Amino acid sequence: MTRTREGRGLLNLIQILSVLGIVAFALLATPQAEANRGRCATADAPWPIILPDGAVHEGGRLKICLSLTLNPVTGLHEIQIGKYSIGRYMSRIGDSEGQVSDSPVLVFLRNLSGQHRLIGYAWPNGDSMRTYRLFDLSRPRKEALRAARTPLLEDIDTDDTSVLMAARLE
Repeated sequence: MTRTREGRGLLNLIQILSVLGIVAFALLATPQAEANRGRCATADAPWPIILPDGAVHEGGRLKICLSLTLNPVTGLHEIQIGKYSIGRYMSRIGDSEGQVSDSPVLVFLRNLSGQHRLIGYAWPNGDSMRTYRLFDLSRPRKEALRAARTPLLEDIDTDDTSVLMAARLE
């Protein structure tokens, strides 16, 4: 009878330590992204903006905030244009090889028609930039996953031009 109680006690201890280990890993695995959580990149876009879900909005004050880091490579962001919250979008989190700017940078693709599609943004992170490649989960699953795996500037078509816009912290 005492062996059974000791066995249960050991099993409970192992379960508790396992849970604590997973929580510690989750907290330590995303320190850089978590450092940006709640911080926002803001810029004034003079042109209409196409968001990751394809919706077109008039230009204006564009604000992107990292709301939640879901895991080391996935984030949830809130986008506002003007005073209105437009929606939440997922991102693939990555790091660039060098630091482009001392402030956040918004990344758009401009097509031959002059339309600007927001594809992500980057945040200074020491000697590099933390990149957030935005995508929309309302797209079919395969398309959303492909977009999520594509690095920030890899999907540029020969007819597209990348446009980097300096943003300010808020």
